[in-house]
Amino acid sequence: MSAIVEVTGLRNPCKQLDDYHVGLLAAVLDRDAQGNLVRKAGIMGVVLAGGEIRPGDAVAVELPPRRLTSGWNRFKAAENHPLMQGWIA
Repeated sequence: MSAIVEVTGLRNPCKQLDDYHVGLLAAVLDRDAQGNLVRKAGIMGVVLAGGEIRPGDAVAVELPPRRLTSGWNRFKAAENHPLMQGWIA
């Protein structure tokens, strides 16, 4: 069965990650060639349907309907956030 996760927002990875597994925060932070911090994770979501997810599984993205609402405008702004690069086609 496929899992379904609704992305509800973006966030910076924080020390709470190490509560799940020691070293996880360090694994999702890096530096670019100029020394700038690169965050490799940082979304919030709600599991709508549970299921097993394995490395290499395909990810499908369904965008919300294109409506001119404040929520849609926030989503469009988030779409250009560095954390979403590669997630939204």
